[in-house]
Amino acid sequence: EDGIRDCTRSLVGSEMCIRDRKYCVDDLASVHTFIPLPDDTPELYENIVALDDGSFIVVAASRGELLHVTEAGEVRVFSKLPTGVFDLTSFEGMVSGVSRGLDDAIYTMVIASDPANRGIWRVDSAGNPTLWSRFPVASGGNGMASDRAGNIFVADSNLGLIWKVGPDGGEPVVWADDDLLGTGEGSALPAANGIKIAADGTVFVTTTLPGRVVRVDVNSDGSAGEITQWDSGISGDDFDIDSRGRLYVTTHPFNTVVRLESGQACAVVGNADMGIVGPTAAVFGARAEDSSVLYVVNDGGYMLPLRGAGPSIVGLDLSE
Repeated sequence: EDGIRDCTRSLVGSEMCIRDRKYCVDDLASVHTFIPLPDDTPELYENIVALDDGSFIVVAASRGELLHVTEAGEVRVFSKLPTGVFDLTSFEGMVSGVSRGLDDAIYTMVIASDPANRGIWRVDSAGNPTLWSRFPVASGGNGMASDRAGNIFVADSNLGLIWKVGPDGGEPVVWADDDLLGTGEGSALPAANGIKIAADGTVFVTTTLPGRVVRVDVNSDGSAGEITQWDSGISGDDFDIDSRGRLYVTTHPFNTVVRLESGQACAVVGNADMGIVGPTAAVFGARAEDSSVLYVVNDGGYMLPLRGAGPSIVGLDLSE
């Protein structure tokens, strides 16, 4: 019931406690697709993009790689990014967010240990990376989302704010900064984490440690408008939004995917029994035939190992 204090200890030694965690009813989807990911060494599979041919780009964060994964489970390195030395405790030396641009290029956030390489990199169709927007050394860009004008928005897990970069790249600007986006509260765990843009242009952000979903209205001139708490009690990582405005949130170490809908009780649509172990990100399919399939990338318990689990992409059939 409401009021639960749920705690777990992460690989980096930080205790994550979600106070007043919501109790969610079960409304489990069926498993449409199960694609194993390479598990020869532990890997923080961190984000995912769906492509028009049914394949995916998956972030292998600690190796600094973008992987191309087919429906048949064929995996190849699409691009290697200059991440430097990986250190999860300081949240650097890794790739984090990824987004598909209007030009069909892949844009990805590199939290490089070398400040000269920290920022958004554009990766062309051949996998060639180019630094597109350099970010401040104190930043910890995480989730990314592109709007219809080609702007890219980045949730900063270190600073608790949202950056905006224009369609041509260049220097990022602070688009939204509010206490609701979190400050990390002295923890190594993320503040602002996932970010998505709804069909009407509204921006939603998950803040992991406080367990909030934040809504940011967008003014007619493109600036950030009112910032409000849209939901709470769910420790969200990344998420996606369906055509009805419902959010499907991955809870990473809690091994669930939760549906959030305004005015309705939250519901668990995926759990560990379905292969949802270490779910870090989710995206709806890009093709018409799988537009109601939510593809969840799982690290298989990188931070909290679960016996018998492995990394994967799990497709949840959400059709009604």
